[in-house]
Amino acid sequence: MDHSSAEVLAEFPERGLHWAKEQFETVLSETEDYVREKPAESLLCALVVGYILNRLPVGRILGGLFRLLIVV
Repeated sequence: MDHSSAEVLAEFPERGLHWAKEQFETVLSETEDYVREKPAESLLCALVVGYILNRLPVGRILGGLFRLLIVV
């Protein structure tokens, strides 16, 4: 492996983190714009998603995944 390839591999995680941060900021900005344009619809969506997440057996799902990982 030559020196330039090592530099590229060393920069890869940093570039990936930078890209993920930019994507997150873009999504956050678009979400803020949407909420400002349609506050009532956004609130309704948030309530529906919250209700669905509350009804899901998240603890059981995570516990099952954990037990599956232990077995594997």
